[in-house]
Amino acid sequence: MRKIRNFLLLFFSILCLCLSACSDDRVEMKLKKQLHRTFQAEEDFLKYQEEILVLEEEDVELYEDIISLPHRAEEKLIHLVEQAIQGVHKRHELLQKEREVIEASREEFKKIEKLLPKLSSKEKRKQYQSLYDTMQARYEAYEKIYTTYLESLQETESLYEQLAKGVEGERLQTTIDQVNRLYNDLIKQNERFNKLTKEYNYTKKELVDS
Repeated sequence: MRKIRNFLLLFFSILCLCLSACSDDRVEMKLKKQLHRTFQAEEDFLKYQEEILVLEEEDVELYEDIISLPHRAEEKLIHLVEQAIQGVHKRHELLQKEREVIEASREEFKKIEKLLPKLSSKEKRKQYQSLYDTMQARYEAYEKIYTTYLESLQETESLYEQLAKGVEGERLQTTIDQVNRLYNDLIKQNERFNKLTKEYNYTKKELVDS
């Protein structure tokens, strides 16, 4: 009788382990599908970044052309300033599109959170939790980039308007310093964003390939 009882205990233990493994497989499949949907939501992100980069390069060229203009070249100055401000507006539009992509990605990714407690494997849960935390930090890093970039565009437009009006001296220098400070902040924020993106991609690859 004891042998039968022990056999049944062993049988149910094995059965529980099998059910747990099967359950984890199903949850992992859902997690991986959601990760793929998150990836799809961000497909246009790089495209918008590249378009913004092209406009930034054009902006540098226009600014150099403006500050190298001889005095009394007012007509040329107004033309270049108009071009530069149009570029600022285009970057603003692209920034909004870029943010919409990130928001769509965030909406998809947050669906992962409710799946994490369903993983019975502590190791797997820990790995996916680490992935989740990294991605959340990445979204927060992007929000800082968005806020700073938006402010930098406003200050850049103000700079061009001042140049068109012939503003000089301390007032103009204050605006230039502000623009430079914001761009330096952006460099640091982008470095953090890129670092978190690499960490996320590395952890994701390990999980998806496992």
